[in-house]
Amino acid sequence: MADQYGVIEAVNVQYVGPFDFEELYRHLYVWLEWRGYDIREKKYKDKVKPKRPIQRELEIDWLAFREVDEYTRFQYKISFRIINLKEIEVKRGDETRKIWQADIDILIWAYMLLDKDDKWEQSQLLHFFKKLFETYIYKGQVDKWEEVLYFEALAFKDEAKALLNLYKT
Repeated sequence: MADQYGVIEAVNVQYVGPFDFEELYRHLYVWLEWRGYDIREKKYKDKVKPKRPIQRELEIDWLAFREVDEYTRFQYKISFRIINLKEIEVKRGDETRKIWQADIDILIWAYMLLDKDDKWEQSQLLHFFKKLFETYIYKGQVDKWEEVLYFEALAFKDEAKALLNLYKT
């Protein structure tokens, strides 16, 4: 099994207020795609609670990954939790738009996978060489990739925060 190193563990972006869900979703999706990530939507759950007042919740989970080299993969797990969702009308200039008002919680995990294809796990001898390789030969590269992923994940978090703060009045 590939060795998984957690670079960022559950970084949180919280926001309460109006926002354009389609723009948020599309912008963050394109942000990841532009950096070479393949994105899989693992979960999309839209719940409506019938109690008064009617409440709507969204749960969305993404898994994004990018092959860095033959040995390493960057991987994100991103969870959107949107509660108390309701549609509101906002007037900007002469234009009236419908956007959403909600409590948003975005959790971001960033991982680095080494030996992503498990080529070095086929025997105990290969596993021994894998540990030597990672400890002595590839260590500098692992440190470099870890730093790249760390700052990239923080940039993703900042992008989400900046986009949501556009709607603050």
